[in-house]
Amino acid sequence: STLKSEYLDEGTALYHLIRNVGSSIYISFSVAIVMRTAGQSYSEMSQFISPFNDTFRMPWASGQWNMDSVEGLSHLSGEMTRQAAMIGYLNSFQLFSLTAVLALPLILLIRWQRPGTPAPDPAPEEKR
Repeated sequence: STLKSEYLDEGTALYHLIRNVGSSIYISFSVAIVMRTAGQSYSEMSQFISPFNDTFRMPWASGQWNMDSVEGLSHLSGEMTRQAAMIGYLNSFQLFSLTAVLALPLILLIRWQRPGTPAPDPAPEEKR
């Protein structure tokens, strides 16, 4: 650390505060993306659910998704919910990936210590 030893406690506390606030904001964005895109995807998929859709007339393709019973409709709704949630998770993962790629140039700002060289001295103490 390049902080004076008397400021290490405050520096550590500030670092962890910034890290916790930043991760909380990012988690909030992620949950919002998952929920919003899951709802949007469910809405878009529900446009294709109709008794006039030829897919639901094929018994080998429809499975338990019987449009004539409440139980069949609940199975269909459950499957649509699972698929919509998966789309939301994929969109959130895209956000994580984009953030990681955008953070890669920050590696260039890190000072790398060459093998065999001593570590830099901490900040010099002020003389009184």
